[in-house]
Amino acid sequence: MGADDYVTKPFDQRTFLARVQVWLAVRERAKAAQAALAAELRARQEAEQRVLQAQLDALRCAARELAHRFNNDLTMGLGVLDLLRQHPELPADLGPLVPPAIEGMERVSAAIAQLYRVARVEMRDTPFGPALDLEQSAAQTPDQSA
Repeated sequence: MGADDYVTKPFDQRTFLARVQVWLAVRERAKAAQAALAAELRARQEAEQRVLQAQLDALRCAARELAHRFNNDLTMGLGVLDLLRQHPELPADLGPLVPPAIEGMERVSAAIAQLYRVARVEMRDTPFGPALDLEQSAAQTPDQSA
């Protein structure tokens, strides 16, 4: 039935009290061990959450940086294609290819701009805060040239 000990009758009162004290001490140690284990588990979960948050922050930073770099390269490519489209000596077989290429690059540029906006907004929730949000930082910095 779950008994940890027993005392036969007739029993000595000192022996009985000693056994009760031993089992009360055992019970207190068990409670302390359970509390320590629960505290360790909470600490481990909190550490895992911090690691996960750091990984998410790193992904957001990487997404922002990649979006910025891709957008710079696409802008250059779009500029070259636009100059090519306006060139008076553009070969006839290349002329029809330039507008769809520009449209495709503009769609990719729009998608990358959306990724950049999402990453920029998400960065505000990180410990790095506005320091990585150059647009917001510039807007908050008073104009020192005046």
